[in-house]
Amino acid sequence: MRSKYGYALLCRLSGGNAEIAFVAVGRPNVVTRDMVHSSLIMIDAGINEIEGGKIFGDVAMNVSSHATALSPVPGGVGTLTKAINFLRAIDIC
Repeated sequence: MRSKYGYALLCRLSGGNAEIAFVAVGRPNVVTRDMVHSSLIMIDAGINEIEGGKIFGDVAMNVSSHATALSPVPGGVGTLTKAINFLRAIDIC
């Protein structure tokens, strides 16, 4: 799906009711609790710094109590990206 605001990607796992949503909008708290259901797995790739230096993702924190899983921000997708890049650098050497 594509709109003027970006892409929406929804993955359905075969054999189950779980869905995975990847969010990378670039605006804090765009996805709220009322937008998700209890079997949804949220991968939050957004990182937003607000006044005072606090870091937030695109998904509101209260979603974690409702969804099956929510990747942390900071310390989620970025940490995995660094690890993969480090492994690729080792492979090159």
